[in-house]
Amino acid sequence: MVQVGYRRAEQLLRQNEFQPRELARLLGTTEQFLFNEVWKGNLHAVKFGNDIVRFERAAVLEWLRRREQ
Repeated sequence: MVQVGYRRAEQLLRQNEFQPRELARLLGTTEQFLFNEVWKGNLHAVKFGNDIVRFERAAVLEWLRRREQ
């Protein structure tokens, strides 16, 4: 698991958009896991062609809520 410093985590939590690497670090997972969730249709991401460019905060929060159930 990748550690994120307190100050950096605090900044990340306030963002409205996340790059794949940022979100993976914040959640303690891998970018590949997030990409798989997108391709399965479980997590919405903003894509440019086949590349995942960013995740919007609202989509991430909704995905997390569904995973808790």
